Amino acid sequence: MDMANILLVYPKNPVTFWSFDEALKISGRMSAFPPLGLLTIAGMIPDHHALRLVDMNVAPLRDEDLSWADIALTSSMIIHWSSLEQVIARCNRAGVPVLNGGPLPTQYYEDLSGEAGFYLGEAENGFLDVMERMISDPGSVKREVVDRRGQFQDLAETPLPRWDLIDFNCYQNMVVQMTRGCPESCTFCNIPFLYGKTTRIKSKSRMVQELDALYEAGWRGTVMAVDDNLVGNREAIRVALEEEVIPWQEERKYPFQFFTQASIRVSDDPALLEAMHRAGFDEVFVGIESPVEESLKFMGAQKNLQGNTPLLEKVRVLQRYGFEVMAGFIMGLDTDPDDIADRMIAFIQGAGIPVAMVGILSVLRDTPDYKRFSRLGRLVTGMKYSYTNQGVFSRQLSYVPLIAPDTLLERHRKVLETINSPRMFFERCLTSLENRGRPPRQKPPVGMAEIKAAFRAFWGQGIAGSYRREYWSFLTRVMLRQPGSFADAVSLAAQGHHLILTTQQALRVDEMKTFFSEAVDRLEQYCQGYREAFHRNVEGYASQLMRAIHGRFAHYQDEQKTLQHNAEVLLRTAQEQYAALKGEFRQQVHEHLEKFQREIERILATYGDAGPLPQPA
Repeated sequence: MDMANILLVYPKNPVTFWSFDEALKISGRMSAFPPLGLLTIAGMIPDHHALRLVDMNVAPLRDEDLSWADIALTSSMIIHWSSLEQVIARCNRAGVPVLNGGPLPTQYYEDLSGEAGFYLGEAENGFLDVMERMISDPGSVKREVVDRRGQFQDLAETPLPRWDLIDFNCYQNMVVQMTRGCPESCTFCNIPFLYGKTTRIKSKSRMVQELDALYEAGWRGTVMAVDDNLVGNREAIRVALEEEVIPWQEERKYPFQFFTQASIRVSDDPALLEAMHRAGFDEVFVGIESPVEESLKFMGAQKNLQGNTPLLEKVRVLQRYGFEVMAGFIMGLDTDPDDIADRMIAFIQGAGIPVAMVGILSVLRDTPDYKRFSRLGRLVTGMKYSYTNQGVFSRQLSYVPLIAPDTLLERHRKVLETINSPRMFFERCLTSLENRGRPPRQKPPVGMAEIKAAFRAFWGQGIAGSYRREYWSFLTRVMLRQPGSFADAVSLAAQGHHLILTTQQALRVDEMKTFFSEAVDRLEQYCQGYREAFHRNVEGYASQLMRAIHGRFAHYQDEQKTLQHNAEVLLRTAQEQYAALKGEFRQQVHEHLEKFQREIERILATYGDAGPLPQPA
């Protein structure tokens, strides 16, 4: 077909613990990772078409982009739900046909709004015929589903990413993919459905081609191997590292520092760990999931317990090989003990895992958990996933837990509030550095960008930061004990900056929602004759904010004056708290604030000018 203008759009990530927005501000970058899926899709499109990529985490989608485009292609994950629907709506208004692929439409196409094409399955199964048909007859495009799931092609046919479509300076890390698919049977995970239970691995020569392409495009620095589970085929990946990646890195004096995600069982394979270290891997994200044996069995992750090595020791094995260990944990399982929060905190602190992602169980479609909770009648349907961390970012759960939802949410809050406090975070950093048995094969080069980032960190954390005492104490201890790890300490602290601030902001949003509800209830009670509504023991309030402003409430003889004064105190407190939030978090609470204000106005309109208030019964 004739040349067409093809617009590739990657939706905006919400602020979560995974987004690392605050750390990116320190580094001077716009996003942690480029959209590898879209860059790979770009490599599949015939050369005679004109391509433009808009990563909405780097730059906004402009009206000019849509005016230029003959078609828009998107790739999205579940966290992109809200942003993707906004992109579709804008394409609809502009009259641009839009074809959407990736995990989100593959699993939730029925629930996504808008007139669009939804491509289900891997792009390697063939999307070009759909794209070309939509371009040739854009007026006929209505809501359409193209289902090409169930086939998993050899990765030999997957093209190289089109690195020329992005600006490297916008990103903290680059990405490569060596394998796809995962053989594990974790009941919460949708990877086997999306990418298969058999680990498909790229040929050794193909891995080198990908590294060459990234190197020749000018990248130097950190590269994440975004495999579903790097060690799904241990022997094959070890051979590829030993025969191809290690010689390639040595020949070029280690231009890349790798990190990846893998099963914790990688700790049982010394030969593979040695190969990873020699290849330049210095970080690994592992799915520990839970320190409780029964909970691991419940979620199908009992393989984490294989062998005679305790989980805590498996983490230390990785650290002794020189890896910084990051880890994921899940709460809210039927088998969790009552002290799960304390046990989770103790394990994370004892293991020295600086970046510990603790979330409440998410029941995703096409997983064993989805079938399990559906069969038990405990599935919450119609939920739109906006965040990867339910609990502090959203009180909406995807299933009905055995314990009271508020109890689960409080346990989750306790874990996050504890582990992401400055003191506890820096303690874990010290433990991690002290447990590291050897330094990385090659540290990233220090240039002007890194020097500027260090000064931004010293200012933002060490001078303007609310936890500057803990920050300087940590860096001083590292300088005295392990001066060679100082640069690593500054980097870890920058990651901690995001975790600390994001936790504080998320908990403030959660507290505000509790405050709104209780404040309206108290005001209603006062108006209906309960005079102790604002004159009770401070500890009787559910909201910490209500306790904090208790002394500002008045108790005049004139009941109308009391009502007006206390309503103003509540409104002023809500507005002050809202003003203290960062932009993304304001969006999360904006509708709640507007509703709260309307409720206060309703109460004042109903009772404020109606003469004496009802008397106590």
